[in-house]
Amino acid sequence: AADGISSDLTVVNTHVDIIDWVGTREYAGDDAVLSAAVEHLAAKRTGSADPAEATGILSHHLAHDDACWGFIEKFGRFTALHPAVRWRSATDLFPVSS
Repeated sequence: AADGISSDLTVVNTHVDIIDWVGTREYAGDDAVLSAAVEHLAAKRTGSADPAEATGILSHHLAHDDACWGFIEKFGRFTALHPAVRWRSATDLFPVSS
């Protein structure tokens, strides 16, 4: 491919990092994490990001503190009930070609 990425490689980007790696190395906080998610969703709506692209959440399960796990649980529960949200499976994001 022209961008140097193999055409056989599936690229799934992340847009939200829940850990503040530069500062505390702990949960970044609701404001920062939700702002990053809203920023990507807004970019999809305005055309500055691919509207078909999933909004990727970068988790670091081995580095999570209790606040990270709490956010993941609350965010998952809240968004699962929202009619505009569709959680995509790994098989959807990484299809196996034959």
